[in-house]
Amino acid sequence: MHFWVVGLWRVMDQLMKMSVLYIVNQLIISSMKRLLWFFSIWLLLAGCMPTLETLNYIPKEEKFYGIDFRKYSDDGFYITPEKCQGRYEPVGLVEYVILPAATYAVTDYVLNPNYDRNDPASPKYLQDWSWLEEKMYIQEAVDSIYLKCKNMGADGIMNFDFSSSNKEYTGIKNPTMVSGYRLTGFAIKRLD
Repeated sequence: MHFWVVGLWRVMDQLMKMSVLYIVNQLIISSMKRLLWFFSIWLLLAGCMPTLETLNYIPKEEKFYGIDFRKYSDDGFYITPEKCQGRYEPVGLVEYVILPAATYAVTDYVLNPNYDRNDPASPKYLQDWSWLEEKMYIQEAVDSIYLKCKNMGADGIMNFDFSSSNKEYTGIKNPTMVSGYRLTGFAIKRLD
């Protein structure tokens, strides 16, 4: 019986060693699988990243923006972003918003990626549609507010200010946003 117990003990000892080795082996394999999975995802994402160019030089850039009020001054109409220093009679607060017209039109033709030479209904080129805004200049907006204020009996605008104004067109198949100008001020009639 003693040999039988010793033999059983040895078998149990071998099984224990094998089960510990099995567990350690499974942990290593599991870690390797996770590492391989992580590396695969990283490689996939890295392959999708755009390659950026190195910028070595930025040229000098100068821009000047201004609104010329001389033609209004020559007509006796006073426009200032400040408060008028002389005596005046208030005519009213004014706000003028102008937005450009826009047309949805074909702007380019691109090669059809699904073009089938054997299919006569398959177009070789597809139309590329875009919104085209008419050109607008701030001087046009100033001309308009000047005429509107003059029709109100004003000969000046104080606290004159302008900013951009946007209008979104959503809830349609081809949404867009047009950008124009918003002009504000206080129309006055100068007394001296």
